[in-house]
Formats: sequence, structure tokens, C-alpha cells
Amino acid sequence: MGKEKRIRLKSRSFTFGASSVVVFIVFAVYTATVLYALIWLLSNSFKTVPEWDVSKFSLPKDFLTSGSPFANYVSAWKELTIDGVGVPGMLINSLWYSAGGAFIGVWFCCMTAYVVAKYRFVGRNLIFSVAIVQMVLPIVGNLPAMYKMLNDLGITNSPLLLITNAGGLGGNFLIFYAMFKGVSDHYMEAARIDGAGHFAVFFHVMMPQVRPAMITLFIISFIGSWNDYMGPLLYLEDMPTLATGLMVFEKNMIYDVNYPVFFAGVVILVLLPLVLFAIFSDRMMTNVSIGGLKG
Repeated sequence: MGKEKRIRLKSRSFTFGASSVVVFIVFAVYTATVLYALIWLLSNSFKTVPEWDVSKFSLPKDFLTSGSPFANYVSAWKELTIDGVGVPGMLINSLWYSAGGAFIGVWFCCMTAYVVAKYRFVGRNLIFSVAIVQMVLPIVGNLPAMYKMLNDLGITNSPLLLITNAGGLGGNFLIFYAMFKGVSDHYMEAARIDGAGHFAVFFHVMMPQVRPAMITLFIISFIGSWNDYMGPLLYLEDMPTLATGLMVFEKNMIYDVNYPVFFAGVVILVLLPLVLFAIFSDRMMTNVSIGGLKG
């Protein structure tokens, strides 16, 4: 019996080790491809046009002997303009579009999920069902109707467009719903015994329980909106973001694009998301657990 048990333990250990090696190799290859793309982008952003024409996969050399190694970035800052809007204006548009949309979307999802999870009222199950169905329906087909509606409301080419993020449903709603469901109702009952009203219970008792998740979802939503070019292209024609500006710049100069300058603009675009991810990577990769009172 002892020998058979040792054999089984060795077999399990070998299986676990083999699977770990496979997982490590897969993630190592994926990481290498991502790093290679970033290094390739950064390298080409320092090349001159002749260097780019000669080879797309060599390291830059002329910038070491040139008087201004960051010439492409200076050119991108000055030359990447769309309808008179330069890089500084695009960055401002990207900031309010990304931060405002992420804040409104996360905030309304949090409030909606709290009400549906913690209050008993007619239609609460219907709201939850609608949130589920909404996630499986394709949204591409409604773009013409959506554009006409927003244009008729007069909120295109305006920061008022951000109110479209106040739907309160979607994936963030389901995350907050599950988290509020995991918070014991004893917290609410104790606060109400002390005289707290509905708003006080939400802001001072329940919301702090999910604040880490709010920060994480805000960062993820911010990065997603920062990289979005389709929404601003359709609804903010006169207020382009940096992602939209770079896409239009490349499209308008498809036959004569200064790609090193274009890549410098792309580096400027991805710089902020990379910094945010480097700072908050642990928070975004860690599962947020909510504690509760034991009954």
C-alpha cells in the first residue's frame, strides 16, 4: 500500500509539473509577442524616413548622431493635426472623454446594482434579466438609429455625449451586483438602527465595501475609452481624441505617411495607459473579496 501511494503521489507531482511548464511556455510566448510589438514600435519611432524605407525591423542608428534624437516626437506634437486640432487638443479631448465616461459608467452601474441587489421591489428580477440579455445582443446593428437619436437630441460634438454612459447596466453592473449580494444585510440594519437614511447607508456603509472594485473598473473603463476611436469618430466629429486623430491621420495620408512620426504619435497615445497599468497592475489583477458578518 505504501509503495502504491508513493507512485500515485509521484504521478500527481509529475502531472502538476508538466501542466505548469505548458502554462509557463504559453504565457512566456504571449509576453514575448507583446514586448516585441512595444519594442518594435518604440524603435521605429526614433528612425528617420530613409532608415524606415530600408528596413522595418532594424534598430535605429541615425538618431544617435543627430542633434535632436526626439525629432519625431516634436514633429508629431506639431504636425499631427485633424481639422485644426493638434495633439494637445486631442489629449484634452481624450482625457475628458475617457475619465468622464468611465466615472459616469462605473458610478451608475454601482448605484443600479446596489438598488437591485439590496432592495425588494416589483421588477427587480426583470432589470437583472434585461442586464443579462443586453450583454448577448449585438450592438453594431443599432449604430444608425443611435446616431440619429443622439444627433436629434443635440448631444453630438459635445461633452453631453457622456450621458450615454449612464445606462447603469452591462458587465460592470453584474460585477457590482455580485459584490453587493456578498455583503451581509446586517451592515445596513445596524446603520439604520443608528438612524442612517438610505443615502447615508449607501455612501458611508455599502459603497466603501466595493471601493476597490470601483477603482479597478474605473481604470479598465478609462483605458478602454482612451483607446476607442470609433465612438469619437462617429459622435465627436469636431472634437477628435488622440486615438481618432491618429487613425484619420494615417487614413488621409495612406500613400505618403511619415511612419516614424506616426509611430511617435502612437507612443504618445499608449504612454498613459502603460503608466496606469504599471502603477495599478496589482490592483487590477487581484480579485477583490468582500467580507461579511457571520450569521
